[in-house]
Amino acid sequence: MGSNQPTDKDDGGSPGGEGRPEGVLVSSVAKSIDIIESLRELREPTVSEVATHLGYSVSSVYKHLATLEDRGYVVKDDHLYRPSLRFFEIGSEINRQWLDVYEPARTALEELAQETGENCWLMIEEQGTGVMVCNVSGKDALEPGYFYEGKRAELYRSAAGKAILANLSQDKRNKIIESAEFDKLTEHTIASRETLRDELEQIRADGFAVNDEEAQPNIRALGAPIMDVDNRVLGAISISGPTSRISGEYYETELPEILAEKTNIIEIKLL
Repeated sequence: MGSNQPTDKDDGGSPGGEGRPEGVLVSSVAKSIDIIESLRELREPTVSEVATHLGYSVSSVYKHLATLEDRGYVVKDDHLYRPSLRFFEIGSEINRQWLDVYEPARTALEELAQETGENCWLMIEEQGTGVMVCNVSGKDALEPGYFYEGKRAELYRSAAGKAILANLSQDKRNKIIESAEFDKLTEHTIASRETLRDELEQIRADGFAVNDEEAQPNIRALGAPIMDVDNRVLGAISISGPTSRISGEYYETELPEILAEKTNIIEIKLL
């Protein structure tokens, strides 16, 4: 199912939440989210450090943090603040309850990791970016570097992301490509829309995508899309490892066949 051109049906909203009516955003909610994100970026900051980082008043930041602490979303340790594990709880609930693809994909990743010994991943597209929602590591897997569970990244930066992007509807794919900034992570990172469009066309023909040292030096990855019965992409699984092991016939032929087998099993379980 994975190699056919996708339909132009709606596949989950526009990238970045475009199209909101004016006047619907609540500034106090936006401020709380800014504060939560600053806790992640600053790693256990004080109230004053958050206020300085965001340009908000100390009293305003304190009130927001006190409210978030009272509701269980922030932990205060002495004078330092961090997000609570409530966010982990919510994320886990989303995986289990709302992502139908999660459980069958995780089973496939466990099998893939056991067979190959490498890092195996499930990525889901959300608002035009890719989110790594599951990672299973085989016995020979390297410590994940750029990617980790929960990592959000532009789709063109990963094999799984490119497999998803190639199979989105043409309208949504074009919006994502036009908004891409093409920051270079390595000398091999895709650097232009034309190059990306050519590669996506090849991915649709082949049924799988590759990432050849585009996110990390000396790391290769292959990804394949998971499609539903209406030929809409639900996500993608991928395998990554060092170029010393993922090379030659194994890289060019064997792994694409293994990925095709695993995605086919996942798609059958979702029927």
